[in-house]
Amino acid sequence: MIARALHLFTFITLLFCAFTPSANAQQAKIGFQWRSVELRGKAYIPLEQIKSFYQLQESKRKNQTLTLENRRTQIEITIGEQKIRINRATFYLSEPVIESADTIHLSALDLRSLIDPVMRPAKVARDQIFNTVVLDPGHGGKDRGSAKQEASLTLSLAEKTRELLVNQGYRVVMTRTEDQFVSLGERVRIAQAEANAILLSIHFNAGQKNTHGLETYIISAREPHPAAASSVTLATAVHSRSLLYLNDPMYGNQFQIVDRGIKHAKFSLLKGVSHPAILIEAGFLTHEEEAAKIHSEAYQNALAKSFVRGIEVYRASIQKKP
Repeated sequence: MIARALHLFTFITLLFCAFTPSANAQQAKIGFQWRSVELRGKAYIPLEQIKSFYQLQESKRKNQTLTLENRRTQIEITIGEQKIRINRATFYLSEPVIESADTIHLSALDLRSLIDPVMRPAKVARDQIFNTVVLDPGHGGKDRGSAKQEASLTLSLAEKTRELLVNQGYRVVMTRTEDQFVSLGERVRIAQAEANAILLSIHFNAGQKNTHGLETYIISAREPHPAAASSVTLATAVHSRSLLYLNDPMYGNQFQIVDRGIKHAKFSLLKGVSHPAILIEAGFLTHEEEAAKIHSEAYQNALAKSFVRGIEVYRASIQKKP
């Protein structure tokens, strides 16, 4: 019991260090003290503390769903669910939202590893300045991917994205430039050889014939990773811009792509690369209607533009003063 208590104390101490408030009074109060409680054997933070730290106000509550807002952010939290919506983007949590003693709690792990990088990107990712983008078109060669079409589609999308990035002044490295098999180990080696880089791995999905939508993966919150927080920030920018460019008539598109969220995974590629890294599944090839969209030039062009815009937003956010 003593060892367990010491372990929990050490974890919470690290959490508090990660949440050391910035000098900006609009973001946090100087000397803010986090107080956790143990629920279901996990460290949790009461919602009132989170509201105070990020200067959030409760704007609406309907049944089990609570909406919080500040000048820049809207957060939707549902008691009992293992996901949260921030500025209309869905994020999957490592632990469920819990209500205890009439107080809503979020896990300390999710607060540290997911919510704070989204809320304060310049604070958690300010050292990850980059010049190079590594594009990883999934599959290739003998590995055809989903519906035996994924390999050619990911390469086509990566090439479109590369052209736009180069035009914006980025250095771009591709893990493959033709229809060839590249092992996961080789993809990791190519990405790791680049200093000051980020990685975007491009895929299309497969599933039940009625399953559709776009989802983005980041390294599991339970996996120690030097760029975990930066990967959250990168995923937020790219994922949200992808949905915006695909669905908003303002950008000339109405593909009606469903948001399947930003999720954690223990993929070898994400674990093996020390840079900020994300893997995006940009639609389902096993869904007849969505597959037709994926094959269209308009869809791929919109995605390529959204990737570049997301990367630009990410770079701008981490260069701001915390």
